[in-house]
Parts: sequence; C-alpha cells; structure tokens
Amino acid sequence: MTDFRGKVVVLNFWATWCGTCRAEMPNLERAYQAYKDKNVELVGISMDTDTQLVESFVKEVGVTYTILLDPSHRVASDYAIWALPSTYIVDEKGMIVGSEIGQLAESMLKNMLDQALEE
Repeated sequence: MTDFRGKVVVLNFWATWCGTCRAEMPNLERAYQAYKDKNVELVGISMDTDTQLVESFVKEVGVTYTILLDPSHRVASDYAIWALPSTYIVDEKGMIVGSEIGQLAESMLKNMLDQALEE
C-alpha cells in the first residue's frame, strides 16, 4: 500500500457473489471519478478466488479503480472483515477515519471523503 501513501484511500471489500456488493459498485465508480483528481484512491479488494470471474465482472460493470484479489482472506482478516461489503476510509496519514459495513450510500461516501480531505 506504499503506492497510496499520502492519499486518502477507500478500501472496499467485496465479492462477485455478493448482490449488495454488486449493487454498490456503480456508486463507488462515480465517487472514484469525482474524487480521483483530489488525492483520493479507491481500492476494491475481492474475496473471490477466480481471477477470470473478477476480471470479467469488473469489465462488465465498467470499474476503473484498482481491484486487488484476497483469495486467502489475509487482508480481510487484518481488517476483521465479517460481512460484505465493508468499506474503510484511510486518511493521508494511514489512519482509519471512517467505515461502513453493508451497502454504502453514495451521499455517505461523499461526506466521508469530504471529511477525510478536510483533516
């Protein structure tokens, strides 16, 4: 994650088999497009084990933000993920400044990002 040092990072844990995750992705993409030039990165961390399935789904949905795979759930374990989707906002100093378990409304994500950018 050193590539994201000094940026506000949205970490979104998801899976292709999670209907709520799938429904949330267009909101995340819109937020990414609105904030990518404001020192914000969005990283989707998939719990799937099938790389081709993830790549196909991401292409179908039109996601342009970074997607990483966590098939061993090591990163999910580090963040104590117990439900999908789960989203964390990490500030420029690397501190978690916001989180949401379940589908994140676009307006709530915007508010969380605006707050993180103000700090």
